[in-house]
Amino acid sequence: MLRRIILLVFAVIIVAQLYLLRKGRKTLTELQELKELSEQRVDSLRVVNDSLDIFTDVLIVQVDSLGKEIDTDEKQLQRIKNDYKKRIDSISRLSSNELTEYFSNRYNHN
Repeated sequence: MLRRIILLVFAVIIVAQLYLLRKGRKTLTELQELKELSEQRVDSLRVVNDSLDIFTDVLIVQVDSLGKEIDTDEKQLQRIKNDYKKRIDSISRLSSNELTEYFSNRYNHN
C-alpha cells in the first residue's frame, strides 16, 4: 500500500511538472509575441519621435527667420522715429512767422 501511495505521489509530481512545462512554453511564446509587439511599438514611437525632431527643427528655423524679420522691422521703425523726431524738433524751433512761412511754402498757400 505504501508503494502505491509513493507511486501515486510520483505520478502526480510528474504530471504536475509536465503541465507546468507545457504552460511555461506557452508563456514563453506569449512573452515572445509581447516582445515583438513591444519592439514594433518602440519602432513606431522612434518614427514619431524622428518626425517630431524634424518638425521641431523646421519650427526653430521659422522662429529664427521671424526673429530676424522683427529685428529688421524694429530697426526700420527706429530709423523712421528718429527721422520724424528730427523733423519735429526742427519745426518746433521755428518762430510763429517761420511756421506760417513753412506751411505756406509746403502747401503752396500765399
